[in-house]
Amino acid sequence: MKKYHPIYVLTFQKHFKQYSGLSARIKKCVFAIIENPYDKTEPLQRELRGLRSARIGRNFRIIFAISEEVQKNKIAKDNFPQFCKFSDNTVIFITIGPHNKAYKLK
Repeated sequence: MKKYHPIYVLTFQKHFKQYSGLSARIKKCVFAIIENPYDKTEPLQRELRGLRSARIGRNFRIIFAISEEVQKNKIAKDNFPQFCKFSDNTVIFITIGPHNKAYKLK
């Protein structure tokens, strides 16, 4: 199986500190994503095409990108060119938070 390397953008790092009460659950999910980012994750649609989400509980999400997936999708390349510069085996963790905030990527 391919080994993936994580990159944590500043927004993700900031929100990780903000939601420190969930840190154990967040870390567990992050490690699972790094092991296999396609397992139990959901590809996003419309303007977020090329990104994926993973659930932490009922209403909490991690939003991330897999560099190889962004590079293969024209819409994703246009919307998120900053994620194309990484090697294929990179998972970019973008944001984390409640459903309604996480999908706004803020």
